[in-house]
Amino acid sequence: MSEIINLKNKINDILKKKIKEFQLKNIVIDIVKNNKNEYYLILEKEKYLASLIIAEPIFAPYKNICFEVYRVSDEKIILFYYDNENTTLQQNVEQIDKMLDKFIEIN
Repeated sequence: MSEIINLKNKINDILKKKIKEFQLKNIVIDIVKNNKNEYYLILEKEKYLASLIIAEPIFAPYKNICFEVYRVSDEKIILFYYDNENTTLQQNVEQIDKMLDKFIEIN
């Protein structure tokens, strides 16, 4: 199984576990792209947006994962996570889980 598909499956498991938290905080999830090479979703809440990209970029500051949280009022990235060549699958899963928790709790 490719690393992209593996990551996507693990992230989907995390999202399923957090679905009630998303509902309680009025977070909307929009899956923009979902195929074997790319997975792109956007999470929206009142004052913030988050984007999660799992892909093999041509040129980017990450290897396979880009997670960014934006404050809508000034369009600034306030939290982010990018993996790199040395990041393991387990580290990526743990970091995305933590980032999703931060996004859920941010006001």
